[in-house]
Amino acid sequence: MRANRILWQKGLAWALYLAFSLFLSACQSLLPTSMPTLIPVEYLPTAIALTLVAANPSLASPAGVTETPAPTPTLEPSYTPTLEPISTATATSPPPPPAVAPLPSIPEAKIRIRSPGDLSRVASPITINAYLRPGDEGKVIIELLGEDRRVVSRQIKVLPWVDKDGFASLYIKLDFEISATAEAGRLVISSPDEFGRTKWLNSVPLILISLGEPDIIPPVDTLETIVIQQPPPRTLVQGGTLLVHGTIRPSSDQYFMAQLITTDGRVVGKRVGNAPFPAEGSFTSFTVEVPYSVTEPTEARLVVWEGEGGFSNIVHLSSVEVMLSP
Repeated sequence: MRANRILWQKGLAWALYLAFSLFLSACQSLLPTSMPTLIPVEYLPTAIALTLVAANPSLASPAGVTETPAPTPTLEPSYTPTLEPISTATATSPPPPPAVAPLPSIPEAKIRIRSPGDLSRVASPITINAYLRPGDEGKVIIELLGEDRRVVSRQIKVLPWVDKDGFASLYIKLDFEISATAEAGRLVISSPDEFGRTKWLNSVPLILISLGEPDIIPPVDTLETIVIQQPPPRTLVQGGTLLVHGTIRPSSDQYFMAQLITTDGRVVGKRVGNAPFPAEGSFTSFTVEVPYSVTEPTEARLVVWEGEGGFSNIVHLSSVEVMLSP
């Protein structure tokens, strides 16, 4: 009896164990396999509203009212500052004005009067010393003019001997007579061509005295007073106008004369030019257009000269030969 009772108790215990195990297995199958994700607190009002709308669509928006969507925020473009390059230039003063083109070098005169110089006081006879290029056949004309432009004395010399540059030395004594004790005068030396036209002329102002001691002043320089740069010698000119350009050192008047003289002495073109008066002893450039009139090709000499007292007396002259065509 006792053994049977023990067996019955053991069987009841196993039965209760099995029943409890089955109960636990059934409960575990009802539990979710994973825990739900909780909604953040700040999104709860939106979730509740969406749930209500889903349950009752009439709550979505009142009748006649159009819902305006919330504006999409526009992101401002990011600003990237642009760094200006640092200039390495240093502050400088304004550039100077363009320099004036210098005048070309002035050649020595074709007639260089070495003695007497400007404003020398001279008595008769005058000792004249010059180095010059004589005219055709070696001819040179020496004149002494009084203050009323009369010819006080005149000589024509022929200098047959010239150096390799075509120059010759002139050394003469020139006699003169005046009625006054003293008066202003001018020594003029010129070289003519084969047709009697003046090729070159130079002069110096003097003081003529009949009594007293002479006072010879040396020349300041022996540079050419008028230089013709355009046209070159023997140029063929067409069209009725000749452009003349060069440099000049005016002595007193600011005006000069340009002429075209044919071999028979006719003046077929002329024009008065105006040269700005430069500083004393310096040169200035000039440009002038000389109209001419010819009916056939004509040889002519272009002479540019400066006068004294309204062109009544030529004091400096230069020239070149040209060929004129209609």
